[in-house]
Amino acid sequence: IVAFIAALDVAVFRQDPSNDPGDVVQDLPINWVRYDDPETKAFKLNAERNNGRAAMFGIIGMISHTALGQDALFPIVSK
Repeated sequence: IVAFIAALDVAVFRQDPSNDPGDVVQDLPINWVRYDDPETKAFKLNAERNNGRAAMFGIIGMISHTALGQDALFPIVSK
């Protein structure tokens, strides 16, 4: 799986320096939504960043509970 993802990253989803970071599907026949309005684009990018941060904090919380010996998913039923 890791080799497949690495091959996709190198061959298919190659970053073009003239495009924005993360904008890698210029030539592929994928119908991605592109926002021409800079205000809408900035709002959507900030929402995506905040959701990513919230997910990272959730995973960190689950990892720390597991490291402490507490079941992070079902703390009441585990005893």
